[in-house]
Amino acid sequence: MNKLSPPEWHRELTRKSIHIGLGLFLTIILSLTSVSMFQFFLTGILVAGVFLAIITHARIFPILEDVLTEVHRPKELFPGESAFVFVLGVLLPTFFFTDPFVIILGILGLTFQDGFSTLVGKKYGRIHLRHNKTVEGSLAGLVAAFVVFLALIPIEQAFLLALFVTLVELIPLNDSFSIPAFTSLAASMLL
Repeated sequence: MNKLSPPEWHRELTRKSIHIGLGLFLTIILSLTSVSMFQFFLTGILVAGVFLAIITHARIFPILEDVLTEVHRPKELFPGESAFVFVLGVLLPTFFFTDPFVIILGILGLTFQDGFSTLVGKKYGRIHLRHNKTVEGSLAGLVAAFVVFLALIPIEQAFLLALFVTLVELIPLNDSFSIPAFTSLAASMLL
């Protein structure tokens, strides 16, 4: 990974802070509702996101455009794309699993493993693995996921699930889709 300039690092830190905040927010919503209500809620967020992207593109609200520009990565097709994909990735396991707890574990895996692996990897990563991933980032994501899972499930299961999430992140698929789906699957078999 290339080292980031201070403005790029600030942008990435802002992005991942939003990523972690959104993941925690969605975890709380699911813990307070049913899976079907959560699907409805996420669908509403996706529709609102499309509407906001259209408004931003039309430059109706310059403040919204400034916020989305601050966290926009050059490779993204539209402002807010990563948040849209994040929510879509969280929605995906709700169609395959009925146990909210396994879906919550999938959301938390995405939130913390991906969040911390990116931040640590981009700031301190030196030993490259594959697909822009580093050993340092992967280890940070493993530890972050393990600590979060440990608060919810026994130590052996927490470690295995954190290790699984870390390995899934190394697969060359979009993390926002692969982590929640595969983590929920692993949790449903492990617990």
